[in-house]
Amino acid sequence: MTGRVSDLSSTGCYVDTISPFPLETAVQFRLSCEGRSLQGEARVSYSLPGMGMGMGLAFTSLAADQLESLRAWIGSLSGEVVAEAQESDLTLAFEDPAEHQKVHSCQGAIEELITTLQKKGVLTEQEKNAVRKKLA
Repeated sequence: MTGRVSDLSSTGCYVDTISPFPLETAVQFRLSCEGRSLQGEARVSYSLPGMGMGMGLAFTSLAADQLESLRAWIGSLSGEVVAEAQESDLTLAFEDPAEHQKVHSCQGAIEELITTLQKKGVLTEQEKNAVRKKLA
């Protein structure tokens, strides 16, 4: 599968794709851009399949060299120095399934609201995408 990645952080990213994987799917990924690449394992933290919008990936396993590459990549993209990622940064909300489900339910409701507002002309496509990026 291919998709466009945005909101890259030390703990995950958003993937804009027509066919997102279901919630909690374990995936192996490789991100590539301008001669750089990053690979590791992630879990789908939220998925928007009915809307064909994309999914959030939470990184679950990155080799030490990949984590260092990720930090450098983020630093060069943002123009800022990124603090060293701690191993605990990669321990995500999956430890508490009830809390994770609550977050997922809220995200689904917010996505429905955003889509409805855009369809009714309250939000432009650009505004809708900006809000989605903030939520990812």
